[in-house]
Amino acid sequence: MRVHIGIDTGGTFTDVIAFREADGRLVALKVPSTPWNPAEAFITGVRAVLDELGTAPGDVGFLAHGTTVATNAVLERKGARTGLITTEGFRDVYEIRRLNRSYEDLYNVFWTKPAPLVPRYLRREVRERVNVDGVPIVPLDPASVREAAAALGREGVEAVAVCFLHAYRNPVHEQQAAALIREVLPGVSISLSHEINPEYREYERTSTTIVNAFVAPIIERYLADLERRLADAGVPASLHVMHSGGAAQTGRAARSRPITTILSGPAAGVIGAEMLAREIAQPDLITLDMGGTSTDVALLRHGKPRLASESEVAGEVIRTAMLDITTIGAGGGSIAWCDEGGRLKVGPQSAGADPGPACYARGGTQPTVTDANLVLGYLAPDAFLGGRMRLDRAAAEAAIDRLAAALGLSRLETAHGIFRIANANMLRAIRIVSVERGLDPRRFALLAFGGAGPVHAAALAAELDIPRVIVPQNPGNFSAFGLLVADLSRDAVRTQLTPLRPESFDDIRQTYAQLEAQLADQFVADGFDRGQVAFRRSVEARYVGQAYEVNVPVPGETLTTAELAALAEAFHAAHAERYGHSAPGEPVELVNFRAIATVPTAKPRFPRLTRTDGDGAAAQTGVRPAWFDGRGDPVPTPVLDRRRLGAGVVLTGPAIIEEPGATTVLLPGQRAEVDDWGNIVIAVGRAGA
Repeated sequence: MRVHIGIDTGGTFTDVIAFREADGRLVALKVPSTPWNPAEAFITGVRAVLDELGTAPGDVGFLAHGTTVATNAVLERKGARTGLITTEGFRDVYEIRRLNRSYEDLYNVFWTKPAPLVPRYLRREVRERVNVDGVPIVPLDPASVREAAAALGREGVEAVAVCFLHAYRNPVHEQQAAALIREVLPGVSISLSHEINPEYREYERTSTTIVNAFVAPIIERYLADLERRLADAGVPASLHVMHSGGAAQTGRAARSRPITTILSGPAAGVIGAEMLAREIAQPDLITLDMGGTSTDVALLRHGKPRLASESEVAGEVIRTAMLDITTIGAGGGSIAWCDEGGRLKVGPQSAGADPGPACYARGGTQPTVTDANLVLGYLAPDAFLGGRMRLDRAAAEAAIDRLAAALGLSRLETAHGIFRIANANMLRAIRIVSVERGLDPRRFALLAFGGAGPVHAAALAAELDIPRVIVPQNPGNFSAFGLLVADLSRDAVRTQLTPLRPESFDDIRQTYAQLEAQLADQFVADGFDRGQVAFRRSVEARYVGQAYEVNVPVPGETLTTAELAALAEAFHAAHAERYGHSAPGEPVELVNFRAIATVPTAKPRFPRLTRTDGDGAAAQTGVRPAWFDGRGDPVPTPVLDRRRLGAGVVLTGPAIIEEPGATTVLLPGQRAEVDDWGNIVIAVGRAGA
């Protein structure tokens, strides 16, 4: 009766999905999130899904979690009180930061840099110096370390980040400093840059280490509380946490580098998309994960998501392996408002789970995207979450009417305006991952999931001339499904500037051997056999003289001359794809060597449906008026129960397809078919056609 459970905590709902190995049964459900303590919704979800399966807590054999705890701590600046100890003369590297601006702020004359997580009075310098080759040239001064630690202790810090110059080449001074800090501040959380981000570039490494220190006590307390609650509930399985790079990791690994959980939830959905892409032979996908508070967009090309080595969250640069995901503040709970110029805006503020949209009848009064979708007829008051939660249409109308009065518009014009502006925000995110990277979105299919994604997907695809929309089974729980199909993984990186030429081959082989041995040892410490561990290699390379690198996979395991020649060709091709040109005659330099170790997990299968013919009449539950623009009369729109749709059923829009975790909207004139795996595949007409 071994049961696998995946739980993805969102801003509005916590998504739960489970499958039982014995018979392959899959169960999906949602419970309201508990922002004050996400562990409460987590445990509620575990109990609910076990009740649905009719199994006991002791049957749980695998448990994976996608969490937003670290992300929210950074976004809301509610992490631990953190201090920095750094090399003498480098106290202000972190605050000087970069001068890059986002395109939204490019012409903003009032723009200021984000306030640092660690103010200047909590940044202390110590006497030490290691040169660029890793050779100590100024010994670490123990007295200055003790003095700095004592000063931070008097300020009440919970966490200390230690970042010394060139520690990525030689960590001895950071290791010595950590021992001294523990003597002065026993029990304080310590993050060392050579463990968190062993790469060059001083600002980026400092920022990454600070963010890790900032969230470490929060993650430690959260995971400890969660594990205690699971033990009290009788669940024997160890807790695994989703890594931002698209794999599960043990709780111990998440504690050691909590920064790896920054994109924990969104990464799971992309990994679910990767498995689905293989299953249905659709290798080129744009994923649209629209939940209650945000929308996450990623791109799969040739069946693989793009891996990034750097991201930015709330102005903080983070260097760690992660999936390349663009996140915007556009979700079902995004609040619609009127700016000083009388223009309608949507987000990024969200009503969240508490009080939530006005229609949730929990005290929320501000109009949201969900309220607009209810007023437009896309959602049914009595069918939300399979009927387990009733929506208050009158409250939604009242909230939108107040905004409409301020805008001088009708209720329907305002509701449709909210829908369109939310779409415009998501269109921008789709263009970022496709058009702005030289890729034509018309050559991709749009995979829509999240509780709100299938409501908006057909309209988004029509705007961009994306030919197909795919809505998977259980779209509202698809990120939780991704948790179940992700392998266990750990990653390691080392900066080592190395020319790509034959005399470097032995150094390259040795570097990967050392990284892989390090990762294998970590898995063995977690209780796995060394023989279970498989490895993948990549490297960040550049032309000599360039300042930034391109990540490319390293072919083969033995690193023969032919394989390294193939690596050079792969780099030239990747450079041309990224920048529009390459220079095959120029020398190539390898910069950051990356290794990923994985242990496979048991995975659910995509069940095939019984194939039938028909127009879905047997699945129709009624007809509902819906508005597909902000004017005119409503369109009588068939409403269908997705659970009654067999493979081969063909639908013609308009149609509204309901299921417990999501609603799919088919626009007038669009055609959809249910494929053999139960996906709704929508053929999208051109915008305005």
